[in-house]
Amino acid sequence: MDKASLLSDAIAYIPELEERLRGGAAGPAPARAEAGPSVEVKAMQDEVVLRVSTPLDAHPISGALSAMRDSQLSVVASSMAVADDTVTHTLVVRSAGADRLTAETVLAAISRGVMMSATPSP
Repeated sequence: MDKASLLSDAIAYIPELEERLRGGAAGPAPARAEAGPSVEVKAMQDEVVLRVSTPLDAHPISGALSAMRDSQLSVVASSMAVADDTVTHTLVVRSAGADRLTAETVLAAISRGVMMSATPSP
């Protein structure tokens, strides 16, 4: 199958997946269909840009983000990378307060929102 056919099939399949997430198609539906992701696809020459938006409360790191917000920390930039079987979220965090922000401060804030074992990187 050539790249154009594969890309065309993938783009055509996305509305079907969105419909399943909304619970409109037969078959097993996700438990949180009403809180499912929104998918946006843009084809560009040899690449496709895929943007998936998920409600915050349905996202795996929502507890950490809520705890940071409660501690007056805000995410000013973020990225996500996939390598092998691991998804890595990288967040740049700032404090709204006057106190100096440290790795320990951020870890203390997010530990209130999630159970995790983490140590600050040097």
